[in-house]
Amino acid sequence: MFDHLKGTSKFEILRVLALGEQFCGDPIDRRQLEALDDIDYSIVNSLLLSNIVRSPGYSRLSGFLLRKIDHHLDRAITSSIDDCTSLSAAMSSFGLSTELQSLAQLSDAFYALKQLKWPLFGSDLLVLLQALSDSTWSLSLKQLEILVPIAGVWRLKTIVSRLIVLRSVNNFSGESEYFKRHSDEVLIESKLPNHLKAYIA
Repeated sequence: MFDHLKGTSKFEILRVLALGEQFCGDPIDRRQLEALDDIDYSIVNSLLLSNIVRSPGYSRLSGFLLRKIDHHLDRAITSSIDDCTSLSAAMSSFGLSTELQSLAQLSDAFYALKQLKWPLFGSDLLVLLQALSDSTWSLSLKQLEILVPIAGVWRLKTIVSRLIVLRSVNNFSGESEYFKRHSDEVLIESKLPNHLKAYIA
């Protein structure tokens, strides 16, 4: 589809909506995005959302946002998401039935979730999760700095932290740099056994 649309006026908008703002590479023409109506603002304003989450003065707006997300998650998900079993259960609440036992299955599951639910989560977060579980993807420190806090909003920080640890140990440069800067937080969020945390540290 992208090959057919290259060079047309719709291509840039579709590229942002499909891949997410953090994965498009070239500078984005935000005028086209701002002209959109009734569209998924978690995608269009993904950078705004990440700034809200990370800003020290975000309490009023982010409090409202987090309450809405918590309300949705409390109805859909009954336990914390910290391993493949709980993630499979959470995905089933979104209409995706899968048994996760490998990184390939994890990547496929996030791809399917992106197809079904991108208006809810935004493309950026789901592409991040897909990329972290696929050894052929590379991520930059900048992408991780912006998107890991958004993963935390959706209660996916444990899975993300474990994948960052896995990729850091395997010398992926963006994840290694992110781990060096945030090692204490990543290890705590990963909920790995203490002896394993000590070894990794």
